Amino acid sequence: MRHYYAIEHAYGAHVVNNGVRANSIRRFDSEVERDRWITDGVFYSRQAGHRRVLKASDPRVRTMNRQVAEGLLAWEDDIR
Repeated sequence: MRHYYAIEHAYGAHVVNNGVRANSIRRFDSEVERDRWITDGVFYSRQAGHRRVLKASDPRVRTMNRQVAEGLLAWEDDIR
């Protein structure tokens, strides 16, 4: 099954919190569902709650997939 990914920046896309970005990566079963979720977020990247598409090849998605496979996280958890 193919999945679609997106990221939400808790404090805006440019904020670094203690050396890491405070982000939440989400996985969706359909492109429509993902795009609807992104549309419900904030448009401007410097504002809290900014959402955007991530490709499956993005290093953050790959890290999350690896951590899920190792049992360290679940897709319901946030990645920091």
